[in-house]
Amino acid sequence: MPSDCNLVDCVIVNDHALLLDLLVRAVKGISGINVVATGTDVGDAERLASLPRVDLLIVDCHLKTGDGFEVVQRIRQNHIGLKCIMIAGSTADFVCPADLLDVVVSVVDNAQASEALFAEIDRVVGLPEQEPMSAATAGSIRERLTDRQWQAFTLIGEGLSNKELGKRLGISTRTVETHRKEIARKLYVSGAALIRLAVLHRESGYCFRPLPDAPAGISSPADRDARRRSPTATSSTRRPSK
Repeated sequence: MPSDCNLVDCVIVNDHALLLDLLVRAVKGISGINVVATGTDVGDAERLASLPRVDLLIVDCHLKTGDGFEVVQRIRQNHIGLKCIMIAGSTADFVCPADLLDVVVSVVDNAQASEALFAEIDRVVGLPEQEPMSAATAGSIRERLTDRQWQAFTLIGEGLSNKELGKRLGISTRTVETHRKEIARKLYVSGAALIRLAVLHRESGYCFRPLPDAPAGISSPADRDARRRSPTATSSTRRPSK
């Protein structure tokens, strides 16, 4: 990782406006990464190559105006040590040109790009260490989430995609997305920041511990609130008639 201000200068190239915006937002939420420029087609390669420094390039394999590898080729000529993460429609079908094997260090699936980027960037360039999470902070997070959301949150900390997370929990991808939105709402973070928080939480060692001072079998306030709002809550607690 470059020592100058401990920042990695990153360039993102994608010809889908919405996805490009999503990727930029996700990467900007990662501590230690500085998005210095973006591009939308092969024609932007010359401009991007002229930047003072490019440490990390995130580029779509298939651009409307040409091959994403062309962008990699041009930028690497001016930036020794460049690392590249490719975004592909299918990682199973991805084939990297032999002359770019030293530059292209990772490939992520287009459908999971914004979620998978944090783990890949951390693996490729190494992100700055964060302060360990305290027991008080970990306990506060646990109290805000239902049991199911808590399970999802800990698995997010493993770097799982929505599809992988769904398989582990035995739920649909759409349900996983709903859980992530609720977790983000309750913790006031989203995207890469949510993944980073989940990773820190997992690394803290508090992920699989019960709430502080909470007796076994006692659920969190969020779980109790959810049950109170449930239509079946009243019927399940109603005493049988004599």
